[in-house]
Amino acid sequence: MWTTKLSNLVQQRFVPEDLKYSLSNCLIEHLEQIEKLNDLQWRQLIQVVEQLKPNMGEGLYLRALPLEVVDTKFLELNITLIEAICNVLHDSEVSASGGLLAWLNCLDSPKGWLTIRPLCTEVQKRIGGLPVLKLSSDVLKNYELPAAYIFVIENIQSGLSFPHFANGIVVCGGGKNITWMEAAWLKKKKVFYWGDLDSEGLNILSMVREKHPAVIPLMMDEATVLHFQERMVDEPDSISDQPNYLTEHEQVLFHALRAGAFNQRRLEQERISVDWILKYIEKL
Repeated sequence: MWTTKLSNLVQQRFVPEDLKYSLSNCLIEHLEQIEKLNDLQWRQLIQVVEQLKPNMGEGLYLRALPLEVVDTKFLELNITLIEAICNVLHDSEVSASGGLLAWLNCLDSPKGWLTIRPLCTEVQKRIGGLPVLKLSSDVLKNYELPAAYIFVIENIQSGLSFPHFANGIVVCGGGKNITWMEAAWLKKKKVFYWGDLDSEGLNILSMVREKHPAVIPLMMDEATVLHFQERMVDEPDSISDQPNYLTEHEQVLFHALRAGAFNQRRLEQERISVDWILKYIEKL
């Protein structure tokens, strides 16, 4: 019931006593959106508003915020409600700053082409000190990226939020645009691929492996699906034919996802929390 939800948030220990009334009014104003949140999402809302602080996004993109447990796609999808709540909790500082992104001091997301992002200061120096740049597929095919570890990431936001990795660089936002992976220079690198855990994402992994057989998949396994099963969504346009270049374990996962063996048939990579990603890449 919505009254229980509202009371649950207002009574949290991080809500000052003198702001409880204002927060209640704010929540009532956004009741239509609140009623759409299930219990898991409501818990995420409470967790995220408690963690958000002014300037915590300095030098970071929104999806790279160091949030625990909560995935940053949830923040992005519910940004209007979260902005309103934070504005109350922080004495109108959010609106005075020009909105949540400005208050957090997050970087604006770049748009277009394939996005290249160095994952350490040394690699950044090698590309002229640039923190992010965009290149076409033709350029990438012919010009070697100055890092030993190449992380190919399906979605741009996941690439922008990927954590520090020594001698590493990210190529993200291409989706199925992987023609550049025929590049001869990639054979000298250690190449990783990370995409959505659904039939489409596994199909792209297969396409990548056709071009670069030594590719190493990241977080595209059953353990990741099971850990974040509650955050899965449906996949309306699934790939029906089995991709040709999946390993035996990947084939099993592909068919399990297609058959609806889990909560839903798609786990978007943005739904995976930062702490899980950090634990995963520590093993590389």
